[in-house]
Amino acid sequence: MTDASPMAESQGGSPQIKKFGMSLRFVIATLVAIKWRKVVPVVEPGLINAMLGTTKILELAESKQRDTSAQVLSHMDSYLSSLISVANITSSAVQLGTVDLEDYDRFAPFLALTVRGVSKKLLFVTIFNNSTQNFVGVGSLGPPDVPAFGYLVANKTCQFFCPVTTTNTSVVYYRLQQTTNGTFSLGGVIARTAPGVQAWKRSWWSAVDRAPPNTISISNPTLAVGNSIVPIVLAQYLSFPIWDSQGNFLAGAAIMFAAAELSSQLDLLKAKATPNSLFYIVAPTGQMLGMSGLNASLTISPLIYRDAANNWALKTIWDFSLDDYPLTNISASTVLSYSGLNLSSDFGDANFRKSGYFFQVTSYRQANFKWIIISGAPMTDYIANSLELQTKLSDDLNMTNRNIIIISACIVIAMSFCSALLTEFTILRPFHYMLQVMAKATKFDFSMIKDKSLNGNSDAQTIISDVRVLQERFVEMLLVFANAVKQNKSLANRPVSSVPRPSIPAAKESAALVVEGASPIENVGRLGQ
Repeated sequence: MTDASPMAESQGGSPQIKKFGMSLRFVIATLVAIKWRKVVPVVEPGLINAMLGTTKILELAESKQRDTSAQVLSHMDSYLSSLISVANITSSAVQLGTVDLEDYDRFAPFLALTVRGVSKKLLFVTIFNNSTQNFVGVGSLGPPDVPAFGYLVANKTCQFFCPVTTTNTSVVYYRLQQTTNGTFSLGGVIARTAPGVQAWKRSWWSAVDRAPPNTISISNPTLAVGNSIVPIVLAQYLSFPIWDSQGNFLAGAAIMFAAAELSSQLDLLKAKATPNSLFYIVAPTGQMLGMSGLNASLTISPLIYRDAANNWALKTIWDFSLDDYPLTNISASTVLSYSGLNLSSDFGDANFRKSGYFFQVTSYRQANFKWIIISGAPMTDYIANSLELQTKLSDDLNMTNRNIIIISACIVIAMSFCSALLTEFTILRPFHYMLQVMAKATKFDFSMIKDKSLNGNSDAQTIISDVRVLQERFVEMLLVFANAVKQNKSLANRPVSSVPRPSIPAAKESAALVVEGASPIENVGRLGQ
């Protein structure tokens, strides 16, 4: 019967060790890739910086658009404020009794001086007396602009400004002549208009008929009759009531002004802007009141045309096609959508960028009316050279980024390969060789450390000092293990009779030397002392 020794158990097979983890090669390659990923984003902000220049130029262009719109608005405000001052001066003078509506010898020069004093161009100031239905007005007829005084009366008596006492339901216009001392006198007859100028036939009359004092009302755009040279005029009326000091409604008055006067700044602004800039003014009804770039030498505005019935009509924003007027069409449709399809609504000023254009909308209100000012230009007007430069810089940047990425990828591959090789030859191979030695040692084969070192094999050689120290300690351990096994075998091979039996005291002494928890080799060493 043979006893099963611990050595025999070890030879019977070792327990399987569960392995979980990543190889050292994978870890090193991953760390290198992470480091490379931190380097690559450094080139990404370059593209953003290349775009900033164009963005700043567009912002500057939008600011310029706002400035030009503000100039149009300022001009409109100055012009309309002057017309309102004519209305206030006239109505206040009558209400205070300074002048009498029916005293044409005094009222006609007063009205002419008032109109001249505002130094603004207007077509006509007309006043209808609610009691007598007499008409009196001062303005200009042209071109050329001729100061004129007109009246419609029946059985009128005055010394200087009504040479015809009854005009037979027609308005008679006289040239106004001004002397060096500032006084006015009548010149020759300029024209006589056909019947039909009664107050109740005026489009603006209902807005001022018995309206409260100081009420200002502005009409929608209308096409007014001009003269033989300019037969049709695009005009608006600024109307106001006239009351006396007793609170009686005396008359209704209207200042007819050409819508072109509101937009007279448009061509001046266009001349200072980029070549393809556009400025135009729209009424809440969608009617076009003015536009830059029109042929001002034409006697009839290009915004006026004859419709299918051969009647004069005013163009609207829907009459400008996308093919022929892309900026007008795109900007008008965008603003219309922005207003909720209601240009009369109170929408705020805004800037837009769409379809290669940028434009700005500004609203101006006076009394009951609203004007919409739109200015815009193609983006290429401002950033054409910048776009070309940006494209070139973007292409160069993309090429640089590609090169950096390719070089970085090559560096990563090379570093990963070198790291794997270094790990393989300086760490993994020595470790694997140590494992082979350990595997043979479990079978009592110590031939691989006969020279008491592992340096005899190329797989065990390394330049890593920590691995060398580990190898030395490993060899020392194996030598101790080998010697212990050798001594154990020599005892096992001796005859039983030749082995002296220890005496009981000696056995006790030996047992006392055994330390619980110590390794067998250490206990063997204590017993051998």
